[in-house]
Amino acid sequence: MTKRFEQQLLTLGVKPQRMRVIYNGIDFHSEPMTPVAHDAFTLMIVARLHPVKDHKLLLNAFKAADIPAVLNIVGDGPEMDHIKQQIAALDLSDRVHLLGFKTQDEIRQLQATTDMTVLTSQSESFPLVLLESADAGIPVLTTDVGDMQVMVPSTDYGFVIPVGDQHALVNALQMAYKDYQAGILPTMGAAFRAYASEHFSIKQLQTSVWAGYQQLLQ
Repeated sequence: MTKRFEQQLLTLGVKPQRMRVIYNGIDFHSEPMTPVAHDAFTLMIVARLHPVKDHKLLLNAFKAADIPAVLNIVGDGPEMDHIKQQIAALDLSDRVHLLGFKTQDEIRQLQATTDMTVLTSQSESFPLVLLESADAGIPVLTTDVGDMQVMVPSTDYGFVIPVGDQHALVNALQMAYKDYQAGILPTMGAAFRAYASEHFSIKQLQTSVWAGYQQLLQ
């Protein structure tokens, strides 16, 4: 449960002593991923093709940003046909690739040639896909959903923009491209990995859950 969700429950009358914020955690690899050389600035979004993920916003912003970049879209869902149509209408077929469903191993392989992970959701809690990006040492560009200010508390780790704000997304994409050109993104990714692995590991999740049970038993 996130702090934002906790606040919503408080407004509904749930007593604070009956709740405890515990963040997701993942099993980080012992060593960071080794990047594979590639030709272009490459972005990737891993998300179900559903309106709440707002791929429409991402595609419009990607077109408007007018940067020499590639966007890989990983996932399947009911918006597949609409997204295909939008890609064609925006004349982005040569730079936006709809890759469909991928296994975790396949996503890991794609991360080796990814410079930045993007998430444009209208609503999330504490998305594991961004922790998996941190594990791979890839900085993120995400909308301010859930407790994103906890997951990405610093611009040293990536960009957090308002939900649904195309202008902010365009600006962030252009800034990310400049950071790519300057060779800054790997440093951001390493910093994000160090922060996330310290705060959102499986061990940290276990510790938080155990502390919650201890509190209940007091």
